[in-house]
Amino acid sequence: DAPPYAFNESAPPYNPAFRASLLQTQYDDDSNKGTWPVLLTTKPLRSMRKLNMMFSIPSDRKTPDRSPSTMLSHLLGHEGIGSAFATLQNNGMVSSLSAGSRVKAPDFALFQIDMGLTEKG
Repeated sequence: DAPPYAFNESAPPYNPAFRASLLQTQYDDDSNKGTWPVLLTTKPLRSMRKLNMMFSIPSDRKTPDRSPSTMLSHLLGHEGIGSAFATLQNNGMVSSLSAGSRVKAPDFALFQIDMGLTEKG
């Protein structure tokens, strides 16, 4: 989607999604100012349907080619007949799917599954 202004017009005023000043007004006392967790909300620019899931799994840095996360990402990412993606796509629920390890630390890893959803999904 194109922005609602033309090149010869001036750009709309910049309104950042995150403003630190909002955090300071949420608390009555100074004890919790600027601490986590922080809830941020934004106004979307266009309609999107996405599902992102992250799971903590044991680290597999020592065996990257034989790791369970590699096997799982290949199984979920496969697009052949009878695969998870094909089944969800044939039922009109997803338009895209990707999966794999996103963070690999010495003691843990994060496995992420991203799906582009349809209205039915």
